[in-house]
Amino acid sequence: MAARLLDSDIAFEERESELLPKTHSGRILVGGLFGVPKSGGKLRLVFDRRREERVRWSWLPAAAQLGRIVLPKGKVLRGSGCDLIDYYYHIAHDPNRSIHNAAGRELSEDFVLKYGGDPCRIYYTCFRVLGMGDLNAVCFGQDILYTRTCSGRPML
Repeated sequence: MAARLLDSDIAFEERESELLPKTHSGRILVGGLFGVPKSGGKLRLVFDRRREERVRWSWLPAAAQLGRIVLPKGKVLRGSGCDLIDYYYHIAHDPNRSIHNAAGRELSEDFVLKYGGDPCRIYYTCFRVLGMGDLNAVCFGQDILYTRTCSGRPML
């Protein structure tokens, strides 16, 4: 999994000493990865950071609240998720923020050597992009989509 993430430039390897955040005892907080089944027999990769984010909350309302929207006569509200197949993997983090996105176990010496690291150091895989499941990923995605749509620029 880590090789595929690095080869596709979705992630990079980072030395353990550079990673943040850490617990009060100094242990590195790394997220996990899991897959959620989706159509076509594929899996959606989710970056699981529940330990770090258990006290933070999204600033957007729940989708169920869309039922409370009152539209003026003649207006229509339409939504679709069909363009979200890999949307979040195209939203890059600020490089300084990416060190907060370590995932999985430490990388093996052979793996570190293959990707040009120092085998005497410990490395983890870090996301360069906004992972599905990252703090406020949906909020950022919606804001970017809204900003681009309202600016008159074509969507990718």
